Amino acid sequence: MAACKEEEPPSGESFARILVEPYVPNIERINKSVVEVRKQQERVLQIVTEAKEELKWCDLGGSQSMDLKATMDLVPHYAQKAQQCAKDMQALRLRVAKAKERAIRMAQATEKRTAKKAKAQAKAQS
Repeated sequence: MAACKEEEPPSGESFARILVEPYVPNIERINKSVVEVRKQQERVLQIVTEAKEELKWCDLGGSQSMDLKATMDLVPHYAQKAQQCAKDMQALRLRVAKAKERAIRMAQATEKRTAKKAKAQAKAQS
């Protein structure tokens, strides 16, 4: 009996490896997508931070020496930057949501297959 118990963990590991191996490329692809999305989010955050830095002089404690006309000329530029940042963030949110949906679907499919194989194995042992 002791010999049987020693053999069970390796067979369990190999069974788990067989179940997981077909999904590894998809999981790696999704992980790469998530990393890419995070990098894009960091770039967008940097753009937003830079835009905030450019607007710091508008604060009450900031410099009042800039010409108001020149400032007003920049408003459309900053509005356009803000709109582009909003679009980029929305696109990133959609990509993250899609990646999460794919991961959930893959996990559910794996669970179903595991349950079916376990039933089949139990039935075969009966």
